[in-house]
Order: sequence, then structure tokens, then C-alpha cells
Amino acid sequence: MPEPLLEVRDLTKHFPIRKGMVVVRQIGAVRAVDGVSLTVGRGETFGLVGESGCGKTTTAKIILLLEQATRGSILFDGHDIFSLSARKVGWYRSATQAVFQDPYSSLNPRLRIKEIIAEPMKAGRKLSRSDMKARISEVLDIVGLPSRAKDMYPHEFSGGQRQRIAIARALGPAPQFIILDEPVSALDVSIRAQIINLLKEIQSQFELSYLVIAHDLALVEHISRISAVMYLGKIAEFAPSRELYSQPLHPYTKALVAVSPRPDPRQRGRGFVLSGEVPSPANPPRGCRFHPRCQYKTAACSEEEPALREVSSGHQVACHLY
Repeated sequence: MPEPLLEVRDLTKHFPIRKGMVVVRQIGAVRAVDGVSLTVGRGETFGLVGESGCGKTTTAKIILLLEQATRGSILFDGHDIFSLSARKVGWYRSATQAVFQDPYSSLNPRLRIKEIIAEPMKAGRKLSRSDMKARISEVLDIVGLPSRAKDMYPHEFSGGQRQRIAIARALGPAPQFIILDEPVSALDVSIRAQIINLLKEIQSQFELSYLVIAHDLALVEHISRISAVMYLGKIAEFAPSRELYSQPLHPYTKALVAVSPRPDPRQRGRGFVLSGEVPSPANPPRGCRFHPRCQYKTAACSEEEPALREVSSGHQVACHLY
């Protein structure tokens, strides 16, 4: 097991629901993230999978300090990030970067590429103008773009090239950890493999740690060592990625695997197709949050919330069937 770099413990984020114009009162809360714990080792990739609205992106925003946690703690390289000094916050923001889903909206269309890449670099270590120019050319070369690209605008590039620019921007401050939020889902199928291979090469070269957020289990199985499946703000299953994909235990994970693309048509259709909609995180079901959509539910499922239990080495599942 690699040494831990990022440790998330009991992370919780509840967005208050308020009512009233003059007298404002809280009438409830949206439980976007509800007690999530995970650990990302140095130089490894951790996958976080789930449907839209399950809390994956909110978790990422808290790690990036874009949202404030309701409860819980996050340790990065041994430092509690919720109690960092202003100087240390600058260090953390440089050490932790992100590549977002849509390369068409994540790049400022009014800025030249050199200005886009320079932005996160200004938040951390102070570089001279010549060092900044050299670093911009260096990261463009790393992602396979010519140095002349720095004087161009985002609209002059294709989607795949824009995502390379987004990766170059993340590499600018020489981070230790990068969050990849659906990094290839907005790209053409023909270039997804190129971006995935580029990310793996960069990780190997610079010993980076990744947190990959996706709804596609097949992508996560390919790129990550460890994966967790989220449902309605909670971790439903946690296991080595290949084992999670080949031997899913939680009914929700089985349903995700069943709809994942497979090269062999004979392997498709395992598990079952989900029925119904994801319940509202403002009013989650009592007991197991998945039980209204589960064909294996028992009486206990609607009464008692299952704990995340280890059923084999490194494989944990929150389900009363185990």
C-alpha cells in the first residue's frame, strides 16, 4: 500500500433549506455528502463512481476548498486543510489542482493560453517572468502541444486539444494531487483513449496522485487502483477497481456494471436494470438509501441503515445481504 497523501474522514456537507422573506428559518437540509471517508495514496489513482447527484462533485469541491464542510476532516500530506494559515492555503491550492469535465466551458475564452496556464501558478510560489514563460512552454510540451499555442485563444483548438490545455494548466504549479472530474466524458470517443493514456504517462513521470470522478465504471476500472461507489451522499461499496468491476457485491454496483460498455456482448447484462428515480437528498429514505430501487430488499433494509463492512481483504460493502 502506498503512503497516504489525502485522507478524508467522515466528510459531511448539508445545504440548508430556508423559507421566508422577512423572517427566514431553516426547514430542512439537502444531504449532499453524508459521512464519506476515503484515502488516496501517493502516486495512485482513486476512482469515485456514481450517478449524477450522488455527491461526487460536492466532495471534490470541499477538497478543493470551494465549499465549506458541515462536518469531518481532510488531511493532506499530514496537514489538516481546514485549519491552514493563509500562507499554507496558498501552498495547498498549488499542490491540489483540478481538470474539469467540459473543456469548452472550463477555459476562459477571453484569455490567451499562456494567461490561462499562468493563473494557478500565481497563487503559489513566486516565479520571475522568464521562469513563468519557461514553465508555460514546458507544460505545453508535456501535454503534446507546440510552444506557439501559448499565444492563441481556446476557440482555436479542438475539444481534445482544449482538454490538453486544461491538463497543462493543472500541471503549471507542479502539484502533488489532481482531481479529474469526468475528464473525458465530453470528448469524442476517438480521442478519449489519447487523453487517458496522456494522464497515465504524466502520473508515472511526476508521481502524481489522482482522484477520478466518473459515472462510467469501465473508465474507472481502467485508470484507477482503488474505487468507491457513491449513492445519495454515502459510500455503498469500496474495493480494488478490477475486483469491483468483476465481482460487484452491492446491488447498486451490480446495476452500474450491467450497463457498462463491454467488448464481449456475451458479458453484458449482468446484474439488473435500475427502476425508479434517485430519491431526493433533502428527504432520503429511512434505512438503506437504495432500498426503494432494490429488488433484493428485505424488511431490515427499510428500517436499519447498513454499515460499511469488510467482506474480504480490501473489499467493503454497505448492504444487509452481507
